[in-house]
Order: sequence, then C-alpha cells, then structure tokens
Amino acid sequence: MNAAADLLKEVQAKGITIEVEGMDLYASGPIDDAIITRLRDHKAELLAILATHPLADLPDPSTATEPFNQEAMDAIKRGQVVPVWSDLLGEWLYWVRDEVKRKALQAQGCTAPIYTLGELAVVANMPPEDIKKLHGIKKAFGGVIQS
Repeated sequence: MNAAADLLKEVQAKGITIEVEGMDLYASGPIDDAIITRLRDHKAELLAILATHPLADLPDPSTATEPFNQEAMDAIKRGQVVPVWSDLLGEWLYWVRDEVKRKALQAQGCTAPIYTLGELAVVANMPPEDIKKLHGIKKAFGGVIQS
C-alpha cells in the first residue's frame, strides 16, 4: 500500500475525517500539526484516492462514538459529512447538512443511506419501530423524508 493510503487509514483510525471539496482537503477531528503536514505532503495522492474511492473503509462499529453530540452537529452545520453507526438500524448512515450535500455525496458514489439535518429533525422524536419502518422505505425508494 502506498504512503497516502496508509495515511488515510491512520487518520481514520484516529477519528479524523477527511473531505474533498474541489481540489481542497478538509480535515476535522483530533488532528495535530504533524498530521496536517503529512496531509499536505500527500495531498495529490489523497485527492486521487478519494476521487476513486470517495467513501473509504468505515471504522469498526464497536469503535463508533455517540452520534448525538454537539461536535457532530457542528460538523454537519459546517458542511461536513458525518458517518454514524446506528445500533438501531444495524448499519452505517451518513449525516449531511442539506440536499445539496446529499446529492454531492451520492455523485461521489455513496450508496449508503444519507440523512439531512431536516430529515433528522423529523425522525428525532419518533419511536424506534417507526424509525425502522421509515428507514426501510427511504432505503427501498431512495426517498427524502419531509414530514
């Protein structure tokens, strides 16, 4: 494996999220100056990897952090894509700010369920069984939850 791919796996293992917007890389999470330098040094290779595989391997669900926290919500509001393991649904989901971000993620090849902040607001107070049913419908038809 090359240095850029190794770096990508390393930062993911540390809980750092890397996103691509145009020709720019954005990193969030527990990042230090050494990682930033390495990301800059391998920027071209990382862009190539992420262009080919926009959704790199997700962490083991047993290491997933609590998704409902202020840090995750702030990241979404800033336009970042937040992968979330759902114990209720037994799969990875992606949380994004809006439809524009959802469509961009789908254009990158994402086939996992993607929820916008608006959709999260709708399902937030639903009983678990209703969430499971609505999620199944969303997955089956690729729909958007409006109310």
